[in-house]
Amino acid sequence: MISLWSTREHAIRVKDAAIRNFMILSIRNWLENMRCVKFYSLLKSSTTPSPHALGNRTLR
Repeated sequence: MISLWSTREHAIRVKDAAIRNFMILSIRNWLENMRCVKFYSLLKSSTTPSPHALGNRTLR
């Protein structure tokens, strides 16, 4: 009985650890993706001719 309870507790603990690890990994991946998107948008905004866009904005 005691051994069964301990194995069940161990299984629950292992499951919790797995869920925690998965959450950490997914959050880390999400942060990496956000960083890549931010970098890409910065790169795109720097490559586009900004004076032309500003001129168009002021013309309207």
